[in-house]
Amino acid sequence: MENPGKFKHLILFIRNAMGAFSKRNVFILLTIQFSHFTLSSQEITPLAISTNNHCLFSGTNWEYELYNYPVGLGIKSDVEKLLNLVETKQNFEIIQSNVENIAAVLDSNTHKRYLLYSKNFIEKTPNKVDVLVGIAHAISHHLNEHLLDTIKNRKAEELEADELMGYLLAQMPGVEQFDIFEAIKKLPSSRPDLVTLTERMMAINAGWKRAEMYLTINSSSFNYDPNLEAFLTAKFPFPPPPCCSPFKINNEVFFNNKTLGQVSNTLCAALSSKGYYYHRFMAVPNGFALITQMEQYLDDYSCRQDDHRWSSVPICDSFKGFFDYFLRLIQSEKANFRTFVFIVTKNAYSISGGNITKDEAIEWSKKGINKLPESIAKTPFTPDYSIESLVYEFEVPKSNRLPKQHCPNIDTFKHLKYSGIWDAILKSKK
Repeated sequence: MENPGKFKHLILFIRNAMGAFSKRNVFILLTIQFSHFTLSSQEITPLAISTNNHCLFSGTNWEYELYNYPVGLGIKSDVEKLLNLVETKQNFEIIQSNVENIAAVLDSNTHKRYLLYSKNFIEKTPNKVDVLVGIAHAISHHLNEHLLDTIKNRKAEELEADELMGYLLAQMPGVEQFDIFEAIKKLPSSRPDLVTLTERMMAINAGWKRAEMYLTINSSSFNYDPNLEAFLTAKFPFPPPPCCSPFKINNEVFFNNKTLGQVSNTLCAALSSKGYYYHRFMAVPNGFALITQMEQYLDDYSCRQDDHRWSSVPICDSFKGFFDYFLRLIQSEKANFRTFVFIVTKNAYSISGGNITKDEAIEWSKKGINKLPESIAKTPFTPDYSIESLVYEFEVPKSNRLPKQHCPNIDTFKHLKYSGIWDAILKSKK
């Protein structure tokens, strides 16, 4: 018989299991063992490491003998992809074993780190994201150099691992935050006594947001830019909300602009020449958004030229007697409002989400910062960037004071043209 030593280990495992577990648990453990037990020329040996300090991603703590199986290529590829995201060297050894799914282990005797995985879990789990979640969680323990002690700081370690897991997976193509939440619901923590589902989701979300800020722009000088933190905190909704009729501006218009800072200068100069002196910058992935202050505009889409242009509420210039004055207290004057948004980014996107309110659009210019951070301004403006103009417009009808978003609105180009912004942009090209 080929490789009889494997049968000896299996018999020992069955004897140990029968004495330590119920019949139901023995059946589960035997299923795990047989899923790994193949007749090959490669030797299967007991795993001679201390596993007291460990984190099993989901399921029960193991109390049976673990074995060392040949490592497959699939898990190595996933590990390399995740490590490359943080440009960090691997500080653990990968071992295929008879664990239930994925485990991080710190050998308390040698202080060596291990990532144990089940081939059965990797190959038979239908959703690939579930596997990545388990791998990323275990890797995060090792990258954070957690002690994986059963008592000391264990809750903090689990939440730190979840946060880093969220950070890593946010950068993996095809992975959405919702998928991670679904995975931890299907595969609950092996330590529910330490962390709740809500706490885990909050930690994952924190890591996801960190990744979004990192992906906003890839620059090694981030840590030295005092304006960057404020910029990244002021995030424009991305993908942008609907009802804005995006107009793509040909990059040739900015042919003499070599950096993102020069692009922003061109746009800001065009806006200022038409009276849009107050404009603010907000962060979008791999770029920036430039937002104008909300203004009132005329029915022909041109700018108001009076003192009421920047008023956030409709204003009546004159009254026809006392009755008309009293009527204006009840019924507002009809007014049109709009906000221009210019998005400069490398990322492809589509308009999505729900409609916004007038107050939400006003808040954009309040949250934005007045200057593009230097580290972003120095970023080269390359052909893979796109520049789009969006317009969010609202109408306050004469019948009441409730502003309503135009959806769909008219062609954004008409707003650019009749506001004078488009001609000012083209003038900068000359």
